[in-house]
Amino acid sequence: MMRAENEFILVGINPGAYASGQALAAVNALPAYDIDYNPELKTEQIKEALGFVGGNLEQVIEKYQTIKFKCLLRPAGDGNVDVETPNDVLWRLCGVQPTKTATQDISYSLIDSNFEHGDIYYYVGDVLHKLKGVRGMVTFTHNIGALPYCEYTFMGLDEVVSEAAAPAVDWSTLTTAIANTASTISTCSLFGQAVDYTTLTITPGNKFSYLHVSGNESIEFEGREGSLEIKIVEPKPSVYNYWEKVKQGAQGAFIFQRGTDVDDAGNIFEQSVPNAQLTGVSRSKDGGRLFLSIKANIRPLTRNSDLTWKTR
Repeated sequence: MMRAENEFILVGINPGAYASGQALAAVNALPAYDIDYNPELKTEQIKEALGFVGGNLEQVIEKYQTIKFKCLLRPAGDGNVDVETPNDVLWRLCGVQPTKTATQDISYSLIDSNFEHGDIYYYVGDVLHKLKGVRGMVTFTHNIGALPYCEYTFMGLDEVVSEAAAPAVDWSTLTTAIANTASTISTCSLFGQAVDYTTLTITPGNKFSYLHVSGNESIEFEGREGSLEIKIVEPKPSVYNYWEKVKQGAQGAFIFQRGTDVDDAGNIFEQSVPNAQLTGVSRSKDGGRLFLSIKANIRPLTRNSDLTWKTR
């Protein structure tokens, strides 16, 4: 009997022609959880007159695959300021370009052309699902009192489902994920104001979808609409009046950093949004304290300047 917990994924960037496929091995394994795989099938009913009542024949006319999962935001580890983290390959498949500065950091920025593509093998029990020509979307979650993670949605062209023995994977090199706590978050600044937050979600906003035309079947870029949502301790209006600022459509920067410079080298993660615009604010109460849930759209002022992040 196949067991549900015997599942994991292999992911690789494909340097060859789009959707040419490649062989993935244990070295391509990535630690994922909450995996949700679905074939996406579009069918058409054939309503032919058959001389009697009954259901119509349906035929599949389009097919591709989606897979969703989460990955912890593991660092490269002590001193490894310019070493790729486990999420590196996934970020690249989400329309991101890395820039490595030796002995300093790896910086990631969004792109709007020349996207990479890859392959995903999803093993569950003895069943292997393969996706090729893969591209996708990512959301970052940095909630306080929890481990930070990325949530991914990837789409890929269809491959035959097969029975295959999974490779033996060695997870011993994985680093420990660093929790978001009062002591590990060194910077959280919204519109130039230091804020104390409880929940934070950042969505870069690159969107890909399935393209099916004569001569081309692929996962292609649609556009980008980034956003961030953050819940903070409500400040006095004299400090920063979010109620009035949202009416004005106020814009400004957002800066986040987990880990402290120098002391936490190799374990630092930072994200920077040069310009976001407030779109909503609401109040909640917890333990006798007031909190604001703030929504903002990421609004770049120059090409591909929406959002950057670094591991160092």
